[in-house]
Amino acid sequence: MSDRLLRLAIAALALLGLGVAGYLSYTHATSTELICPTSGCARVQQSTYSELGGVPVAYLGVAGYALILATALLGSPRAALAEVTLAIAGAGFAVYLLALQLFAIDAVCVWCLGSDVIIVAIVCLALVRARALRSTLEGRQRRPSSRPSERRGSYL
Repeated sequence: MSDRLLRLAIAALALLGLGVAGYLSYTHATSTELICPTSGCARVQQSTYSELGGVPVAYLGVAGYALILATALLGSPRAALAEVTLAIAGAGFAVYLLALQLFAIDAVCVWCLGSDVIIVAIVCLALVRARALRSTLEGRQRRPSSRPSERRGSYL
């Protein structure tokens, strides 16, 4: 898969994640009831764990997905490194939040699970992208120059 396609896929997933996190942020900010097939969503959103240091976890999701989207739109290797770092950090935080849902809150939010699936998919694609970019960069470094003056050991 080309870098462009990987970036587009990551951007699409980040937009989807922004939609989920944005919806959760909106309902949190307006105290609107979540559309949810179970009562788990409301229990999770009303729990003491729905905020971290006074900041709603959903807001952190919006920020995280927005940053991942920005890195996907940039084509540089540094952006790819930032992207994979953000995605792994987001997935780690998602695992922590899932553990809280399962073991502390005793309820699971389907919106949160959707976000978990999205971030794991982003991690997978970001790792593929980073690996492909690394291979490309290493290949460029190993490729001998076509100009004699730039070849090692050439004195012409």
